[in-house]
Amino acid sequence: MSTYEKLGSYLLFEKLSEDKFSKDFLAGQISGSQIQQICILKRLDPSLATLPDFIQNLNQEYEAVKTLSNPIVIKPTSLVQGKKEFAAVFDFVEGKTLRTVLTKCGQDGYPFTVEHALLVASRLCTALEYIHSKKFNDQRLMHGYVSPETILVTYDGEIRLQYLGLAHTLLKFSTGKEKLFHDYKSYLAPELIENLKWDRSSDTYGAGLVLYEMLTGEVLDRTLDLDDTIEKALMNSNSGDKEPFPDDLKK
Repeated sequence: MSTYEKLGSYLLFEKLSEDKFSKDFLAGQISGSQIQQICILKRLDPSLATLPDFIQNLNQEYEAVKTLSNPIVIKPTSLVQGKKEFAAVFDFVEGKTLRTVLTKCGQDGYPFTVEHALLVASRLCTALEYIHSKKFNDQRLMHGYVSPETILVTYDGEIRLQYLGLAHTLLKFSTGKEKLFHDYKSYLAPELIENLKWDRSSDTYGAGLVLYEMLTGEVLDRTLDLDDTIEKALMNSNSGDKEPFPDDLKK
């Protein structure tokens, strides 16, 4: 009989993915000898648990996320705390992170087509538009670090955003801010890095960087100027058949 690791009242069945902030597990909540429900358990970096009041602040952010009613957002159901670590629990959604998909495409030599990249970007923008239309305690909701790690592509081709609330919590702590800037600087808007100015345009900037990566297979080189960036994107299309960029996209 298999023995599974346990965290709180959850059994961890299978590791699904990993990023710089967490490890995702297929998990089951148990009561007695019965599994009550299947869920996704995001086991967060243990170093975050050492930040004073971090868990309390994250829980407050999650209360805001829980007010959202659109399935385009993956909402947390609870936080689970162990002796030296903690995790966020989410409803089970079948799919893969965009990072996993992009990595697999690169390994198999079957990259995104322009059409697929634009479809993902379009649905991502729809998700961000919904989030930005909502307020909690008179504050407009934002995501904070849109990246391939925070985008889930479901098996039926839909897009789900995850990790809402985490960036806002990290920015309240100097150590958390440093970790966010170190691990995800490539996807953060310059104004957020330079002076912590954070608004809807920051998320839009991140969405543009994700689109660039889907189209070219590369993370944007931010040392290039705009003209060089566009030229490189046109030359290094990530499309499997090197289909031409649509004219309106070139503009």
